[in-house]
Amino acid sequence: KLVSHFRNGNFSGQENENYLCASFDPSSELFDSKKYWRGPVWINLNWIIYRGLKKYGFVQEADTIKKDTLFFMDKYGFYEYFEPSKVANEELDKGYGGKNFSWSAALTIDLLTNTA
Repeated sequence: KLVSHFRNGNFSGQENENYLCASFDPSSELFDSKKYWRGPVWINLNWIIYRGLKKYGFVQEADTIKKDTLFFMDKYGFYEYFEPSKVANEELDKGYGGKNFSWSAALTIDLLTNTA
């Protein structure tokens, strides 16, 4: 069921305008990209989803999440969470929450080195 949400644009938007994976439905009126668990992208959530997708053979979807996650790390560094909107990211120069967050660094290393 989760994979169908990726494929039908629930998280990435109908025009692929969002990075995966927002922590809340971006089309909801309750969505808030800066509020904890109401919309931002979290590397720890992405890491769990990535691992599950890989385990069950959804390689393309897993690779998209990995690519989007590494985009944030490359552009902003190890912040706590990130803006999912691709348009808004063009104007930003940092992520949200704490900087040099240890789980962001640790999970980035895992994404880059763990091929299982």
